[in-house]
Amino acid sequence: MFVSSQLPLNGDGGVTHPGDIAAQTHQVMDHMLSALGSMGADFSHMTKVNAYFEGHENLADWSVNVGIRSGYYVKPGPASTGIEVARLSASGTLISADCIAVID
Repeated sequence: MFVSSQLPLNGDGGVTHPGDIAAQTHQVMDHMLSALGSMGADFSHMTKVNAYFEGHENLADWSVNVGIRSGYYVKPGPASTGIEVARLSASGTLISADCIAVID
């Protein structure tokens, strides 16, 4: 199962928690769980995660989003890659993530 980019958007398409990487990371992971759940999967089924974040070489923001994302993973966890980008597709978003999951 391939889950495409999840963004920190609300039901109206607006950005949730502008400027707050922690809150946006939680929102992205909530969307990820919903997408996985729609196919009968959960975080334990994830094998690979890519996270794209607007970091501007800010180690603190990187640490926050990695720490939060890691808290959702089921041990031993998926392979996870964080990629710093200059800008994401939706204005005001600081993070997006996609994943690959394996289900029976």
